[in-house]
Amino acid sequence: MTTKIFEHIVIGYDFSESCRIALHEAVRLAQRHHAKLTLFHAIDDLLLQYNHLMTLSPPELEAAIHAEAKKDIDALLQKVGGSVIYEVHICSGKPYKELLAFCQKDDVSLLVIGKTGASALERILLGSTAERLLRHADVPVLLVRPDKEPGFQKILVPVDFSELSQMALKEAFALAIHEGASLEVLHIVEFGTLPLPAGVGAFEEALNLPLVMQDQAREEMARFIADFDFGDIHVHTHLTVGAPDQEITRYAEENSCDLIVMGSVGRTGLQGFLLGNTADRVSRRAQCSLLTLKPPRLT
Repeated sequence: MTTKIFEHIVIGYDFSESCRIALHEAVRLAQRHHAKLTLFHAIDDLLLQYNHLMTLSPPELEAAIHAEAKKDIDALLQKVGGSVIYEVHICSGKPYKELLAFCQKDDVSLLVIGKTGASALERILLGSTAERLLRHADVPVLLVRPDKEPGFQKILVPVDFSELSQMALKEAFALAIHEGASLEVLHIVEFGTLPLPAGVGAFEEALNLPLVMQDQAREEMARFIADFDFGDIHVHTHLTVGAPDQEITRYAEENSCDLIVMGSVGRTGLQGFLLGNTADRVSRRAQCSLLTLKPPRLT
């Protein structure tokens, strides 16, 4: 019997079509892992500032949203069959801030969100809600693409041989067992980040550098996965060269991967504004779903 990965799954729900698709995935995972499910919706404070223009009072609005959310999940459960323990949580505030605060509860083990659109200007100035949650949530975040079918058959794990990518591979392996999925383990060699050799023979050394780096990466990959006992799970390792976000999304698309599992190190302040991180960029480019993990918090 496999150990369940998720105890309490939370889905940020705004009644959009992408969120309804994400709800289908969240329900499926909750059923498979016998997990509790929470539908979370935050009524934006900005809307409540104009409550004098609304036909419903704030308490009536909250009750209506609660009823509509319950209607959506009950209809889905009737369609897919089975049952799930769930609750609907309604609050007011800035949606992404309220959702982040809710997910700081000790028993939340996965946040599920749908991929929603944002204009180019919004992405430059603010980032989408999904990117904010991916960047700042301490719990694993599953970003579900709106055009995907529920379930995962081929899982891609980009690794850089760090402790965080080791954690991502462990999570992906456990998920692959539950899903009956195969694993694709990918390492990207970045030439542009290294200083060029100098001095006598530098030109010849520079020409050989790509081959040397790839040979070293293959040896490191072999050592990295040697620590894992994958059992009956089919695992394929691959090495490529280029910019990580571009190579990850290209490989996922060319090999029909339906989930990418990777570590994400949140950046704040000016560094986060200017650079973001690889997971941010993958979330914008990838055509499949994305599961991100953060390093354990230091206590």
